[in-house]
Amino acid sequence: EKGKCFNFSNGNLRVANRQYNTINHRYELVFDKGCVVLEVNDDASIDKVKWNVVDLRAVAAKKLPCTVDLCGVVVTFQSAVSFTSKDGKALVKREICLADHTATSMSVTLWADRAQMEDGFFRGYPVVSLKRVVVKEWGTGRSGSLSQDGVLAFALNLVEAEVVKKWWACGGSKQTLTELSSGAGGPLSRSQSGRPATLVGVRRAAEHLVAPESFSVVCQFF
Repeated sequence: EKGKCFNFSNGNLRVANRQYNTINHRYELVFDKGCVVLEVNDDASIDKVKWNVVDLRAVAAKKLPCTVDLCGVVVTFQSAVSFTSKDGKALVKREICLADHTATSMSVTLWADRAQMEDGFFRGYPVVSLKRVVVKEWGTGRSGSLSQDGVLAFALNLVEAEVVKKWWACGGSKQTLTELSSGAGGPLSRSQSGRPATLVGVRRAAEHLVAPESFSVVCQFF
């Protein structure tokens, strides 16, 4: 049962089969019908989730497909979309765009319950940590998809989260981002993640602009 502690006995150790095992470890444990599994008291010293965060610049150099843990600022997001897959399954997805301290961004797809979270969770440029994001080539770029067994966490107490938060607050929000997902044909674009502003601020800035600039404004339609 997820979240509980158990003792596992009589297992076998072998080299990990990469066809089925994407964990970043050379070996894996296999427990067959001869194993013994006993529930024990919770052990607070065991991490609930083990994070191995990779920055987005490093993702750009990885061989695809790959599975990574990410931490970044949600610079743009789309509304949840319901649709039917080719095999007739009812699905729900949401696209978000993450950026981190390497001034790199990438589109990530959330599914099911995570996609249906209230929009308020994604507003205001929150820092989010994502575990087990599958990155694949899409169009001429790269994009991610959060695995069903992955984790989505806001305001997590991670060193990487603090680095990203500080970067964004100290000028990162005004930086030009290198888009890994550019050319993918998706709904997210840099024009949607320009400098945060109000409509009044955009009007004032327009009076003094000497070159094109992108702004990001949160509005309500009437």
